[in-house]
Amino acid sequence: MDDEIVELVIRFVHDLRMLSQRHPKYVMYGQGKIIRLLDQHPGVSQRELAELAALKPASLTETIERMERDGLVERQRDQQDRRIIRVKLTTLGQKRSQQLAKEHQRFQQALLNSLSVEEKQTLIQICQKLNTNLQALIERGIQK
Repeated sequence: MDDEIVELVIRFVHDLRMLSQRHPKYVMYGQGKIIRLLDQHPGVSQRELAELAALKPASLTETIERMERDGLVERQRDQQDRRIIRVKLTTLGQKRSQQLAKEHQRFQQALLNSLSVEEKQTLIQICQKLNTNLQALIERGIQK
């Protein structure tokens, strides 16, 4: 039974990644994730944004530069500490954030509409436990 559970989780993650590549508007990866975070944390520092997004600073810098060229974000030096770079959405970025939120909500509804409220609550509890176990494995390694 454990093998079947792990295989189903792996297949789900794989299929979700495939969907995000074919239809990036539905899944909050890459720029979509950054846009969502900037909408939630306007004017956040680039370092804090990297932590929130769980990205390496260099990877985030590349993404932010692309988004800046596309007119979605702007970067500014902090007034009190010039070493800090703050990032915020432009008007175009805010519009894109609203579009992404609507598309993501439709995706969530389509994905989860066959689950009852109780099943969703159970799924949340199971995912939290699995994530806790996974984090422990990452921190200490797989050996016991």
